[in-house]
Amino acid sequence: MTPLGLDGETAKALVVVAIGAGAMVASHANDSFFWVVTQFSNMTPETGYKLQTLERRPI
Repeated sequence: MTPLGLDGETAKALVVVAIGAGAMVASHANDSFFWVVTQFSNMTPETGYKLQTLERRPI
């Protein structure tokens, strides 16, 4: 991260937060959270994708 100018303690903390935030943007079928929400809500996987990934294509 040093070549990017991110070598300070605050910059390192912000990089970790950015990585964590980016990792939680969407839930996919390889994520257990996807299946917990989908199954307990009685959704089909297709509906789960549309609702959990904010996919807005016509049905």
